[in-house]
Amino acid sequence: MIEWIEKIRGRGVDLPVEVGIPGVMKYSRLLQISRKVGVGDSVKFLKKTTGVVDFVRQIVGSRGTYKPDELVDGLGPYADDEEYKISGIHIYTFNQTKDTEDWRRGRLQG
Repeated sequence: MIEWIEKIRGRGVDLPVEVGIPGVMKYSRLLQISRKVGVGDSVKFLKKTTGVVDFVRQIVGSRGTYKPDELVDGLGPYADDEEYKISGIHIYTFNQTKDTEDWRRGRLQG
């Protein structure tokens, strides 16, 4: 995402960016939704770039549940940077509202 923001800034686009991310959910549900909404190629790319072993390790290590911690942590250093103009994060819950809200509250409590 940061590379994409840098690319659009390089083209002279200076509008604020609201980053959309998936909320907490089972990997199987995330993969199912990704195919339905047309990001199946992105998932294939993720598997290819992280490697199948690392992809499986991530799923097993997380007990089959995706949490956007790494993504949010990666965006954190850029949140107040005027060059990046990240106006916020929109979390797509895909009807997994309780799990995502529990995760959000845990993050806020630190």
